[in-house]
Amino acid sequence: MDAPLWLLALIAFGVINFMLISASVLVYAERKVSAYMQNRPGPNRVGPAGFLQPFADVFKLMFKEDITPKGASSFVHSLAPFAMVVIAMTVPAMTFSLTASTTKRFGAITRTRPDRTSSGPTTPLMPPK
Repeated sequence: MDAPLWLLALIAFGVINFMLISASVLVYAERKVSAYMQNRPGPNRVGPAGFLQPFADVFKLMFKEDITPKGASSFVHSLAPFAMVVIAMTVPAMTFSLTASTTKRFGAITRTRPDRTSSGPTTPLMPPK
C-alpha cells in the first residue's frame, strides 16, 4: 500500500493549505468576536468587510524592522526563530512516523497480554493473578 510520491505531495499540499486558510478564518472570526464584545466595528479597513486583514497582518510582519540588541550575535538572533520552527515541525513528524512504524511492525496496540490467562485485560503494571 505504498502511495506514489506525487500523491503524497498533493495530500501534503492540501493539508498545509487547509491549515493556512483555517488560521486566516479563525483570526478573522476572533477579531470580529473581540470587536463585538468591546462594542466597536472590528476589522473593516482592509478589503470588503475586513476579509483581507490576515493578509495585511502577514504583509506587515514580513516588512517589520528587526532590531538586534547591542552585544547580541546577529547570526544567533536571526537563527533562533528558524530553529524553533524546525523543532516544532520535527517533533510531531518523528512522533507520527514512530507510531506508524511501530503499529506496522507489531500490529495494533492492545492492552491485553497473550501470555496471561485472565478474565479481563491486563497491563504490565498490574500484578499477576
